Amino acid sequence: MNKTLAKVKSILSKDKRRTERLSLPITIFYTLYPHSEWTGPIPVEEIGGGGLKFKSKTRIKKNTEINLRIDIPHQPPINVRGEVVWCKKISSLTTKQAKLSPLYTIGIRFYKMKYSDRQRFITYISEKILDEFLSKKEK
Repeated sequence: MNKTLAKVKSILSKDKRRTERLSLPITIFYTLYPHSEWTGPIPVEEIGGGGLKFKSKTRIKKNTEINLRIDIPHQPPINVRGEVVWCKKISSLTTKQAKLSPLYTIGIRFYKMKYSDRQRFITYISEKILDEFLSKKEK
């Protein structure tokens, strides 16, 4: 196997997820069924081909269906339907802070995206993974 390909596979397999997650300058807006009001913009902490993670002041229950509008720099937004796979209260805040304004980290799994949006999204993510790999190689 090509050494470069082996290194890329090594980077991608560090996590047990199906896809690599990256920290990128992306924001989202979301709405929960049956509501139609969008919440956002919210910075994304990590994003990959199968889902994303973000912080919210609102607790969103596991299995809740969510509509996302992903704003990728210099491109039209991508619309995705997904579901909440986990919602964890962040415990690093002091007790007083947590009681006044709790903060949650929320994991989303994508399950419905138009083919054209999926193509643009995968192209963007793939380019960023390659950029990350090449920048590590140059160090």
